[in-house]
Parts: sequence; C-alpha cells; structure tokens
Amino acid sequence: MTRRPREQVFRELMAAWHLPEPDEIRRGRQAAEAVYRGGGLRRHLRLLPGTHGRLRWNVLVFDDELAPLVDTDFFTAWVFRADEPLVAEGSPPVFFHGEYRWPEVGRPAENRLVVDGLLFAGRLLWCLADRAELGRLLIAGEWTRDDITARRLGGDPMGTVAAVIIARRIGDTELERLALARIGGAGPVAAQAAAWSPVDISDLVTPVRRRGRGPEK
Repeated sequence: MTRRPREQVFRELMAAWHLPEPDEIRRGRQAAEAVYRGGGLRRHLRLLPGTHGRLRWNVLVFDDELAPLVDTDFFTAWVFRADEPLVAEGSPPVFFHGEYRWPEVGRPAENRLVVDGLLFAGRLLWCLADRAELGRLLIAGEWTRDDITARRLGGDPMGTVAAVIIARRIGDTELERLALARIGGAGPVAAQAAAWSPVDISDLVTPVRRRGRGPEK
C-alpha cells in the first residue's frame, strides 16, 4: 500500500484531534510542526517519522527569551496508560515508545492514533498555561496536571537560574522567592547567563577567587 503524504496526514490529524488553527506551520526534512503562541510560550506539536516507516508525534514548549539556555524546553510524559508508556522523555532523553502505523492511501488512520491525539494532544500543548508555570516547572523538575507530566530537561542550576530570569522579567515575586531558595551552586551557570539575560542577575554570580599564596604586600 502507498503511504499518504505527510502534509495530508498532518492536516487530517489536526482536524481529527480538534486542534485550533496554529499561529504557524513549520515543515522540515524530518518533522511537520504546528506552532502555537500564548502566555509568553511557544508550543510545538510535531509529527515525526518513527522506526521502520512508522509515525510518532510529541509536544515541546519553549520560552524564546531563554533560548540560550537550550535545556529549558521540556518534553512531555504520558502517564495515562501504565502498561504501555507512550512517551518517556527526560534527561537524558528516552526514545519515544508510542509509534503508529503510517496512514495509507485508501485506508483509515489507525484508531489508536486518532484516539490518543484526540484525548491528549491539546492537554499536552497547554499543560503549562504561561511563563510563571514554566518557572515553577524549572524549579521543581516536574509538573503534573490532568494526568500529563511535563519534565525539565536540564539540571537544577540551569533550571533555577532560568526561573529567576522569568520571575524578574514578569515581576512574579513569589516565583523569584522559590527560585532563590534553590539557587545554591548556580553561580557558574548564572555567570554564563548574565551575558544575555534580559534582566540583571549579577547577584547570582559567585565571585571568582584568585588562586595564590596570599595577598600581595
């Protein structure tokens, strides 16, 4: 059987999953992506080739102001089916386990593909409402809502520094307090981030002590 073109499959799944019209559609060699912007975040629904000609999809969320801290995006983990984890992404990433038969010309799409996307695509996309919630995810490392778990990719220092930047940028004093309570050991990361941060984070940078025998006389 002949596989349906990726563009056709992408559009059909967007409609079957009852997703709103995206702000942008991106087409690359590997992935077709629907991009949604809101709450200061950029959300991507990606349709990708799987193994042995199969199909897979996932969701990523980004904060564009934190782009230099590349690990502040997150992958999502589906926890609704204990016997068959469809997505298990973290740090380091675990390969996507939920793959589907690629829709073929003259045959309906696999029912599991339609049902899984209908139930979970929207919930994955809007698991985090805004930048403040992303900041809390970056501090905690994991965020669960409505049976959807979002996971931070980077480690504690990077996530905590990013959360401070978000908090100061949006004026969220409670988020800043939570982040500063976890800031220990983040000095080297803060020193790198200070060069591009849209807000002042110089207070997070640990002064570098010069090695030597002692002060010069």
